[in-house]
Order: sequence, then structure tokens, then C-alpha cells
Amino acid sequence: MKTDEELLANGGSEAMALLMERYQSLYGYLVRELRDPHEAEDLLQEVMLRVWRNRKKFRGDSSVRIWLFCIARNLVIDHVRRKVPVPVETIPAAELKLVKSAPQEADQFAIGNELNRSIEKAIRALPEELRETFCLIRFDGLRYRDAASVIGVSEGSVKMRMIRAMRKLRESLSPDWEAENGST
Repeated sequence: MKTDEELLANGGSEAMALLMERYQSLYGYLVRELRDPHEAEDLLQEVMLRVWRNRKKFRGDSSVRIWLFCIARNLVIDHVRRKVPVPVETIPAAELKLVKSAPQEADQFAIGNELNRSIEKAIRALPEELRETFCLIRFDGLRYRDAASVIGVSEGSVKMRMIRAMRKLRESLSPDWEAENGST
């Protein structure tokens, strides 16, 4: 199996297709950031086009994965600057993949859906810098240092943002949890 760097060096259409297949997680990142699956698909194509055009400029200072996320983030920032704001409630639950669906009893499924809605609402309520950091680490699986490279801040800043995000999520979700469990 070829490495990402080898695929970039080859630069053929098969290599780009393999890279696109390997980094499907970029789509989830784009959906969460743009709140529109169709726009996310369009921007994913633009990310891959930029990767294709700039493949010879890849210096190897970071991994290909981080480079792709940086390109995606920069495109998101540009896109959002040019666009009218979209209501945050429009992120589809399926895109967040918070509760994995398996055959469940109807009650369990309803609880899972309600839990997903509560978590989604709490994540959407996070300030932008905390939400972006949280999503890169929890949903996209980036390590702290990699998220720091993508966002352009120090690893310490990422750690602090995660602590703050987790604290805010805990505070936001605690009333729901206590109400469901009869705690006070």
C-alpha cells in the first residue's frame, strides 16, 4: 500500500482517487463547518482540486492529512466570509454520527435520538473556536498537535480549548442528564 506522500508524488487520477477515499472524513468536517451537505460536497471537490494542483508544492512539514485539513479549513473560512449565515440548527444528525444505530428497541432508539439532539444543540452552542477544536479532535480524530497545526494555534491553546469545550458541554448537558435521572 502506497503512502500518502507517494500518492501525491505520483499525482495520477488513481492516486487522487485513493487519497479522496482515504480522507472521506474531510466530508464530515466540511458538513459540520458549513452546515450544508451539498456545499460540503462542492467544497470537498475544491479541496481535492487544490491538492491536485498544488501536489508538487507539498513540502512534508506536516502529514498529508494535516495538509488536507488545512486546505479544507482555509476554503471553509473563505466560503463563510462570502456567504450569508446559515442557521446552526441545520446540521443533519446523521452527519454528526454521535450515537451509532444498531437494531434497538423503539424506546432505546428514541432515547438515542433525543440524546443526539441534546448533544448536537450543546455542540452548536459552543463558541466557534471551541466547536471547531472539539469537532476536529472528537469527530475527525486529530491529535492535539495536529489540530493545532490545522487551526494555526499552539498545542497548549488546543488543550485549553478542549478543556473549555468539555466544561461548557458538561454544564449544558447536566440539566438534561439530571432531569432524566432524577438527580438534583
